[in-house]
Amino acid sequence: MRMLHDYLQDTFHNTIATAVPQINARQYTLHFILSQNDNFDISTPVACQLAPLCNSVPADLIAQTLLSQLNPDAEYITDRMQVLNGFINFCISPHYLNRILLDTTQPTSDDTSSFNLSNAPIIMQKFERLLMHADSLHVCSADEVIKADCQLLTTPHEHRILILLAMSNFPTLRSGHDFYNKKLLDAAEKLYMNIPILCKDGSICRSRILLVKKAMEKLKAHLHL
Repeated sequence: MRMLHDYLQDTFHNTIATAVPQINARQYTLHFILSQNDNFDISTPVACQLAPLCNSVPADLIAQTLLSQLNPDAEYITDRMQVLNGFINFCISPHYLNRILLDTTQPTSDDTSSFNLSNAPIIMQKFERLLMHADSLHVCSADEVIKADCQLLTTPHEHRILILLAMSNFPTLRSGHDFYNKKLLDAAEKLYMNIPILCKDGSICRSRILLVKKAMEKLKAHLHL
């Protein structure tokens, strides 16, 4: 599966080459960050980056020009976009989020013997115990979990974790991957406090269990647990 960040870099570089051909955009690393707008997932200040190179043309105008040339691939992002204060805001496609949830290139392990609970953040300890409890109740088998569907994860807390998983390998201007992993840890705590993971609806339960496993997998790798 091609990484979302690679797709965005190539797509926006190609769009800039078409819309603003006098600029060699490929010499610049374009930045993609979490959107501050709750109605969108990702923001890019690419128009703000280009404005000084375009005789100070307003960033909003550059952003609108880029959007007019952008041809989003529904495998990665939707065509719902907005320009605000020079930033282009857009959403990750449900198709890509489902691939993130079901990605088996790094399979989720059921072996918890190497996971040192005592060294883990409290929320990870709680989730580990919840997953062990789900296994003891035979809530769903490993085969059933693979049938999970991200489109059943409709709450803002669930969606936030999916977005953070999709962006967990994005380079940032702040503290690298640590920034997204701290956000993921915070989102996991809010999920635990607000959403019943072991619910009566079997399909939703399967999807939530897999979401928690994916978040735990990412956090364990980041924290070297």
